[in-house]
Amino acid sequence: SRGATHSSSSRSGCSSPLGSGASSDIEPRGRPGLCQDGCQLPLLMSSPPKQVGPIKGRYVMRVLRASLTQPYGLTFDVAEGADGDLRAIIATEDLPHMGIKRWDELLTVNGVKPQNIDECLSIMQDAFSIVLVLQPKEIQSFGMPPPKPSVVSRALAGVDRLLMSVTKAYATNANIGEFKLALHRRSTKQKFGLAFDVVWSRWRPHAPIILVSRDLPHLAMCRNDCIRLINGSRPRNKEEVVDILDKAISVELTIRRSEPLDRKFLRHHLQPLDEMGAAWRRTTALHRVR
Repeated sequence: SRGATHSSSSRSGCSSPLGSGASSDIEPRGRPGLCQDGCQLPLLMSSPPKQVGPIKGRYVMRVLRASLTQPYGLTFDVAEGADGDLRAIIATEDLPHMGIKRWDELLTVNGVKPQNIDECLSIMQDAFSIVLVLQPKEIQSFGMPPPKPSVVSRALAGVDRLLMSVTKAYATNANIGEFKLALHRRSTKQKFGLAFDVVWSRWRPHAPIILVSRDLPHLAMCRNDCIRLINGSRPRNKEEVVDILDKAISVELTIRRSEPLDRKFLRHHLQPLDEMGAAWRRTTALHRVR
């Protein structure tokens, strides 16, 4: 088998300084506490899985994201026969916050039955919205094809599950380029999608510098922004950062840019999810993705 994880490459850079441990890994309620104007921005939402077609156990769901740089957090593998032919594309881990189980077989994505894992990932990485039809491994389909798009469309439930959100970034000390934001996720299975590099100070050899490794315009973060604090503590090494991101439902980040900020609130480049059909009431104007 050959595995692959869906991730997103940045499509829009920061063209200006502003830039455009729990007993259960699911938290059904709760919101980030950090946001001076009370503004919470949804990054990822999904519909609950619903039965689709005549074969019991097949289900359909829709996932929406506000930016192409926000990963869906889905990982698939391929099962191949001895001759190398594709047998199935399968989920590699339990994602209970989405309703997906390990070994569930992916039948179609956006109405297409992928011929290989690369085609599957290509469809996903270029889409703000994906519709997945899956079935448990043990289901006997008796050779019946995946349901038609019209059947899938009628079976879909509303997109009302908030999987990931961010509080609107705001400057805490604009003169030194310092700002804060907080990320909240429904489950620790849902990856935050943050990417960091570690460099070492010439003057303080035992104090690592944690840098954002690529532009994350949906989070108002730019490449080489410095992560000063995570949940109120200064990270001592990259392993500590990874451990926090693996275990925390919410993370509060204090970030410093190499130049001053010229406004109190920073800009998030997002596609409003309510305009894509999500059950989310937008309370603030967002800078739209173009």
